[in-house]
Amino acid sequence: MTNTEIENILYGWINGLLSMTAIFAYPDAPRPTSSYVLINFLTDIQLGTHEINSVLQPDESTNNTYSALNEVTFSINTYYDGAFQKAVDIQKSLMKLTVEEYLFNNGLGFINMTQIQKIPELIDKKWEERAQFDISFSVRKETTENIETIKKIELTNEIDNTTTTIQE
Repeated sequence: MTNTEIENILYGWINGLLSMTAIFAYPDAPRPTSSYVLINFLTDIQLGTHEINSVLQPDESTNNTYSALNEVTFSINTYYDGAFQKAVDIQKSLMKLTVEEYLFNNGLGFINMTQIQKIPELIDKKWEERAQFDISFSVRKETTENIETIKKIELTNEIDNTTTTIQE
């Protein structure tokens, strides 16, 4: 699963299930003029070692699938009126079975979240309400490769300078 796919799952949770306007950090679009939630990818850490599953193919190549459990962390930021309460509502939604099933069915396992912080900012001589917390999920990430078998080997005898070819 890619980080973009994970962001889209979080977008579906916040924008779809909770009906809150959500955007991603650093968009090439104007800032919303009413309350919104900003989703910002922070870290992606592999937990432990990876697993390898190898399957021999009819052409004698090997398809390898490498799989690892990762912890991904996102910053959830809320803006404008009711920002702190919106952050509380997002956190409380994780108790709902519908949200838990949505995230789990999309490959995300909730790990933990930080406390909500009030972080108001003075903009144009007015205080804008803001709140922020981080949230972490477990996710299985995979990558694959095909390794072809060696089909031809050339051996050179340095004593008599002869070459032997071994071929499939």
